[in-house]
Amino acid sequence: MLSEVKRFFREYGSWQEPYRDYLFFGKVTVKTVHETLLLKDYEIVSNHYLFGKRVNIQEEAETAFRRFLKESREVVEIPPDHYLSSVGLLLVSENPIEVSNFFERRFIWFGIKGKVLTFGINLSAEGISYPEKLKRESPELVRFLNSLLKASRV
Repeated sequence: MLSEVKRFFREYGSWQEPYRDYLFFGKVTVKTVHETLLLKDYEIVSNHYLFGKRVNIQEEAETAFRRFLKESREVVEIPPDHYLSSVGLLLVSENPIEVSNFFERRFIWFGIKGKVLTFGINLSAEGISYPEKLKRESPELVRFLNSLLKASRV
């Protein structure tokens, strides 16, 4: 079901399956280079993490996300030229799970060194759902995850 997600993280980053009591853990590092007249001005390094967890009911998802918020802080690495990192929990379920409150934004050095977005998304038989705050905060991340998860469901 998540073959494309697995392939992407294995090819461009790292993948562990299983990871602790999660279905999987994937990490990819993205480097964005800004150039002016063919000279490198600066490089921004962003780490993106994705954990997977199977849940059956809303209460189980809420408990998993609260625990995930604590545990994910142990894994997140903040590079020196950091701008934005994302840490996602993919909640896989048969029925849709409400994820509107599964979002946290942390600023590093009052935003000067960037921010970390921590969120939960749901992949069920009815589709993919995201917190509205994530859609507003990082629409490009949502588009990326959508393409990756929809390709995996085919």
